[in-house]
Amino acid sequence: MTNYYDEILTEIENLIKEGKYGDANFLVQKELNMPYIPVDVEQKLKSFKRELNYHLSDEKEIREDSLDSLLRKLKRKNQSHS
Repeated sequence: MTNYYDEILTEIENLIKEGKYGDANFLVQKELNMPYIPVDVEQKLKSFKRELNYHLSDEKEIREDSLDSLLRKLKRKNQSHS
């Protein structure tokens, strides 16, 4: 029989594998905000947090690049219609 912490760590691992970084990050934060966490679980959660910060910062950069690209295209389109 698995305990609560085994289940939550497995759920977070599965979300990361599925690329659902925002959902995984939410669960990690929720658990880290709890008043008591076993030391081994806290270490694992902090490890997940570092990994998620990396993935989420990459996604943010990709979105920002995409937005910059869209803005340039819109500016060019508006200039060609002027």
